[in-house]
Amino acid sequence: MTKLANINYRGIGLNNAEAKKYSFCRAILAQIEPLKYRDAAGFELECSAAAAKQAGISPRGLMVPNDVLFARDLSVGVTTAGGHLVANNLLSGSFIDVLRNQSVVMGMGATILSDLTGNVAIPRKTSGSAATWIVSEGGDAAQSEPAFDQVTLTPKSLGAYSIATRQLLIQASFDVENMIRNDLAEGIAAAIDLAALYGSGTSGQPTGIANTAGINTPTFFAAAVPTWPEIVAMETAVAVDNNTLLSNSGYLVEPSMRGSLRTTEKFSGSGVMVWDEGPKNQNSLNGYKTGVTNQVSSGDVFFGNWQDLLVGLWGGLEILPNPYKHSLAGSIEILAMQSCDIALRHPESFAFNNDGV
Repeated sequence: MTKLANINYRGIGLNNAEAKKYSFCRAILAQIEPLKYRDAAGFELECSAAAAKQAGISPRGLMVPNDVLFARDLSVGVTTAGGHLVANNLLSGSFIDVLRNQSVVMGMGATILSDLTGNVAIPRKTSGSAATWIVSEGGDAAQSEPAFDQVTLTPKSLGAYSIATRQLLIQASFDVENMIRNDLAEGIAAAIDLAALYGSGTSGQPTGIANTAGINTPTFFAAAVPTWPEIVAMETAVAVDNNTLLSNSGYLVEPSMRGSLRTTEKFSGSGVMVWDEGPKNQNSLNGYKTGVTNQVSSGDVFFGNWQDLLVGLWGGLEILPNPYKHSLAGSIEILAMQSCDIALRHPESFAFNNDGV
């Protein structure tokens, strides 16, 4: 699973010890009952102020220096929703987390643009001047000018909320805030990761690679499992567009595709499989690094120069606790929102293909 640290958000400069000291529960309680908990949550409030200052915004609630997202209701009374967090002889070191799709886009080398404020427009040259041969001595050179456009990013917001009882926040017998923070980090990483691949560009979503105009789309694979020439064709399509294939270039597939490629020969009778374990048993395909995740739909394969994938982040995760909506039950609704966008420096840096099913 991809933890927040692996995503390379800049943060506010907390070291590991300070990050572990941060208490999510104290921060929430300080907003709900400031007179009682503000002093105890002094460090968390300082972190919120620093994160808001860095982002250049005035949040309505708490600005968490690490991007996290609530994914489920938490309460003491329901065992599956938090009750197991308050118990005798609780084996917190053996806490069993949920299985998630692995987030890999950031690890493939995407470029992170953090602490954004306004809309972003990056100038891009789409064509250059052309030199021509002069026919005769004293002749004129032909006129030509470069052409430009812009790569734009505008914030799209991810939002979710959880419900936690006040009793859980106060009484949890291990660092429940760390569990929540990790859960949120993995949840938001998975959401951004999926949007980078398949975001529709509508209904508030960013536009992902598969739906970006101008990417390379070689002919559909002839069968469910691509052949060696079909795999190589994806790299070739990117290279033909004058893209320099750097260390951040690689393939992204789903687990069943990897299994199939491990048992498919490059050429009949060769005994050499399409999927190469590479040095030190690292994932390797066609000599390039490879990511494997269930975020990729069955039959799909991505190839690209991943540093040309831009992930823009506006501010940090904003936390807005609401102790009133469920006040009769003593529960606290916690809203979390994060703004981000996805763009490609050059659509030609990527190739996308599938089996046409």
